[in-house]
Amino acid sequence: MTFYQQIVFAVGAIVLLALVLELVRRRKLREEYTIFWLLTCVVLLALALWRDALSLLGRVLGTTLPMSALFGAGFFLVLLIMLHFSIVVSSLWRQNKQQAQEIALLEEAVRDLKQQLQEDDPCAS
Repeated sequence: MTFYQQIVFAVGAIVLLALVLELVRRRKLREEYTIFWLLTCVVLLALALWRDALSLLGRVLGTTLPMSALFGAGFFLVLLIMLHFSIVVSSLWRQNKQQAQEIALLEEAVRDLKQQLQEDDPCAS
């Protein structure tokens, strides 16, 4: 990695860190996701500041170019994020379905009560 790439990479990691902190401050990012994003920013910053980190990562992953190792690791992280959000969406879908069923049962109970009231008191409408 050249010095220019290292600087751009470090600035990008710092900008991402500032963005995450600003999103947390504005309460746009929930705390449960903050830890993951802060850890990601720290790892990116460490990779930017430690020149041989990408070479070491490339050797561990068996790639010939260090930037390929970075791309592969980033792709893997994106897959993990997608898996996590798929789990969250599935859970929300189940909760939504259960609440819709409960609302339907409550509406039916209200209809039955209204009908029972009308039968008991024909003057009420």
